[in-house]
Amino acid sequence: MNSYSNATVAQVITRIARELESWLSSHSPSISDTAAVARSEAETLVLSATGWSRLELVSRLSSLVAIDHEARIASFVSRRLNGEPLQYVVGEAPFYGRLFVVRPGCLIPRPETEVLVEMACAWTNRHHPRAHIFDLGTGSGCISLTIALECSAALVTSVDISEAALEIARENQARAGGSVRFVQADGLRLLRDMAERASRAPAAGAQVDGARVDGAQAALARVGDGSHGERGDGLPFEMPPINVLVSNPPYVPTQEVEELAEEVRNHEPKLALDGGEDGLSFYRDIANIGPGFFSPGSAASFFEIGAGQEDAVLALFRENPAWTEWKFVACDDLNGIPRVIQGTR
Repeated sequence: MNSYSNATVAQVITRIARELESWLSSHSPSISDTAAVARSEAETLVLSATGWSRLELVSRLSSLVAIDHEARIASFVSRRLNGEPLQYVVGEAPFYGRLFVVRPGCLIPRPETEVLVEMACAWTNRHHPRAHIFDLGTGSGCISLTIALECSAALVTSVDISEAALEIARENQARAGGSVRFVQADGLRLLRDMAERASRAPAAGAQVDGARVDGAQAALARVGDGSHGERGDGLPFEMPPINVLVSNPPYVPTQEVEELAEEVRNHEPKLALDGGEDGLSFYRDIANIGPGFFSPGSAASFFEIGAGQEDAVLALFRENPAWTEWKFVACDDLNGIPRVIQGTR
């Protein structure tokens, strides 16, 4: 373990930065300015280990590192040099101007996913402010919670099969706020069930329980009767029709998962990364389910995709007769890379 005895805070940060620069050079060759990244990470590790604000850090640069901080700083640095993602080491990651709790069990939020959220929020606030938004694949909760905070009149439901991820998401809800209903379930199975129920629904305007209702809405509202079994798939509430579907699904081809950066493949959940043989399993499943789980009227879907997947994903929807009423387009992220598939009706 490193010893930082009789060293000032500035000296410790410099020493850590040198160690990190050497590590990054050999483990993350794609980083163009390893010195700058290493310095930033060194400061972040010290801030997190000490609990100081950045202003406090600046004011203490010439002070000796306190004994009670030495071991914690050394532990954080050791974890990072062993390949653990910085966000897991410090326990949080920024997303859309907020900090979210992250740890093994959830995918680390990425800046490019902010485009997905921005597009979903813009469409909702403009076209359907009181929409029911369904987030498939909760993870840290950064997508659903941000949408709930940015679309205050909307109803947001977020589903994940992983209880570990949902636990983290609920922590983030307690920290950031945002009215989101978190549910442990197989989200694709749930949507498939909703679509099947809608296909068996009475025709629009039919009498159901003595009332004149829209058939699809009557069927979808009944999802939540516990028919998904005892393993966390049953919903504790009635599911209203969906107006907006949003998801950052697993989209890395199976054979490429082991080619990802060491800190990603060894630490982040493979369930959130592996998109099947060609990386398109999720999009193919959604396309095959069809839009039957959506409420009648205006609706939208927003899916994050991997680099170079736009043509294949667009084809899955544009060539499926079930989606003929929908318009699908690919939208770029800030780097000019097609990152989001938007579908609207």
